[in-house]
Amino acid sequence: MTNYEIWQAVLAEFELTLSKANFTTWFRNTGISSYDQGRILVCVPNTFTKSWLEKKYHTDLVNTIERVTGKPVKRVEYRVENIKNVVECIAVEHQQVNDTEVILFLKLLPNKSINDELILKVRNQIKNSLSPKHVPAKIIQVQDIPKTKN
Repeated sequence: MTNYEIWQAVLAEFELTLSKANFTTWFRNTGISSYDQGRILVCVPNTFTKSWLEKKYHTDLVNTIERVTGKPVKRVEYRVENIKNVVECIAVEHQQVNDTEVILFLKLLPNKSINDELILKVRNQIKNSLSPKHVPAKIIQVQDIPKTKN
């Protein structure tokens, strides 16, 4: 199983036992960043979520991961993972004749520019947190992300 598949199976079990509000609050935007020889790194969006998962859900997470993988867990570490200088992003599907591609648009902090290092970081985080098939074909810097007002 990939990290993404393991985490989706874990999330499915938690979704059955938690209220929708709790599940969304504590597990949205989380994922397994790495899983190596029973050592798991769970990426979380902020320090508040990190603290809450460590205190409230750690034992249940370990037990669920062991049940899903059939392997013992030696250690689970929670880390706030966000990519420095990225303020906001949106991914869109671009239809082509016989295929589709995903394009990721990034809004960066003022006076910051996209570079090869940032592109590599974004690609690696998506690949490790989700799966290789989720890695966008193109990553493009934009001034702002369009929003609707409804």
